[in-house]
Amino acid sequence: MNARVVNLQALVHPALRLIALLTLGALVLAGCGGSSGGDDGADGTDGDATSEEGAQAAGATTGGVLNYALGADPPTLDIQQSTAGVVATVAYNMVEFLYVRDTAGANVPMLAESAEVSDDGLTWTVQLREGVNFHNGEVMTAQDVIASYERWAEISSIGREVAGRLAEVSAPDEHTVVFDFERPFGAFLSAISINTQGLAIYPASVVESSSETELSEVVGTGPYQLDEYDTGRLIRLVRFDDYSALPGDGPDGYGGHKPQYLDAIEFVPVANEGARLAGFDAGEYDLIHGSSADALLTLEGSPNLTIERVDPTGFQAILVNHASEVTSDLKLRQAIQAALSHTEILTAGLGADNFRLDPSIQLKETEWHSTAAEELYDMADPARAEQLIAESDYDGSVIRIVTSRDLVRFYNQAVVIEQQLEAVGLNVEIETYDWSTALAHRDDEAAWELFVTDYGMKNDPVEQPFMKLCAYVGWWCDDETQAVVDALQEESDQARRKELNDEFQELLYAQVPLIKIGDTGGVVAHHNRIGGVTRQGGASVLAWNTWITE
Repeated sequence: MNARVVNLQALVHPALRLIALLTLGALVLAGCGGSSGGDDGADGTDGDATSEEGAQAAGATTGGVLNYALGADPPTLDIQQSTAGVVATVAYNMVEFLYVRDTAGANVPMLAESAEVSDDGLTWTVQLREGVNFHNGEVMTAQDVIASYERWAEISSIGREVAGRLAEVSAPDEHTVVFDFERPFGAFLSAISINTQGLAIYPASVVESSSETELSEVVGTGPYQLDEYDTGRLIRLVRFDDYSALPGDGPDGYGGHKPQYLDAIEFVPVANEGARLAGFDAGEYDLIHGSSADALLTLEGSPNLTIERVDPTGFQAILVNHASEVTSDLKLRQAIQAALSHTEILTAGLGADNFRLDPSIQLKETEWHSTAAEELYDMADPARAEQLIAESDYDGSVIRIVTSRDLVRFYNQAVVIEQQLEAVGLNVEIETYDWSTALAHRDDEAAWELFVTDYGMKNDPVEQPFMKLCAYVGWWCDDETQAVVDALQEESDQARRKELNDEFQELLYAQVPLIKIGDTGGVVAHHNRIGGVTRQGGASVLAWNTWITE
């Protein structure tokens, strides 16, 4: 049900209590990434790179341009629309959210001052920070938040999930937004803290002049603002001098103080991995996105680079399209799941030492780890696959794997998947596109059967995009599973929530909306000329804290 928007001058609430939900978002920016530099440029004018009330880190310098090579051209800069890591890599620097994740994975305020929930769990009241500037000179109010929410509720899978539970969103004053739900929604803070396809706050004036598919202009509250956007060649961000920073000594995960040491950040798409790695080693780029851990580890020993392995931060998977006439057949989906040897697939994409086999869709590093349906994981059983194909209605139709050479790990895995499925008698073809076009095909129900992708680590399962079922690509529509997801979102007892997570995993392996391949180890890599490298979620380098050391 869509929310009815009202704007009241006074509104009385029940007694309120604060809830903090611990969650963790992960996105791998350099390494085997999570489901995310450029041309040399003249340095800008040096200045006070730290915002008011922020302390400068020891050894930090101001000025300079960070050069960031992207593995693919972002299909959009609108983070409300896209879960793609390459979009987030750029957009994080320009837009902000009401709540974000700190280093420990807790939901902490960013554009919000606080959030409180009523005793009955139905009403969330979000108090906004005052005096927060947008890049276009406007100052953030509750109306900007409501306008951004309404758009997000239409175009984002998690936004639609929130909207389906909401009775009303209102603004009793310029700095307060009230969300009234029809039934308790304990995962509300977790939902608005998600930062890929998340509730980025834009000015209402920009939202009103934009469509669902395209922003009229990219305007946020972040530490850097868009200066130049030449599709396929350059995205240049420059320091936002009127940035309304949080106080503090530095960033804390995606939150905290954002120092703005750099004059500018220049992103350049470099689709060829060899060219990207060579430019990185030569000092043309300070950071790179989209290269596999295996590829980055070939640069170990370079005197110009720092290469660091990190623990698994996400997992590789194959999305299976339930809307396709071919893979709508349950027996065929189960046959595909049975046929695959995961070690071969992961080795092809990541190298022999950069993955971990484990059946759980929540990583071992979280409290949600599950062994439910583990007997259906990594079966590598061609005989079982052939039997299931014989029991299915499969007629020899082509099974299309959509992928991109822009992200070499995905392409290499797709090749092995094709070989393994053809070995059990399936007719498989790989369709290769640039990454933006591949994502566009993924969003088209009629354009694919299989899609290789990856997902970041989450401390709460409801954050995973595939938990959106029918509202997520692959279009897994199932009443029994929806009931489990609904209960998981509403339940407050943690022991019962873990049981529900096990039930969800059982259904996922039984119905095959996706096939988990394995956990992916990450690699953090950066040029030695940059300092202040901090990470979130294992391997995400946060550009707003970095500085140029030479």
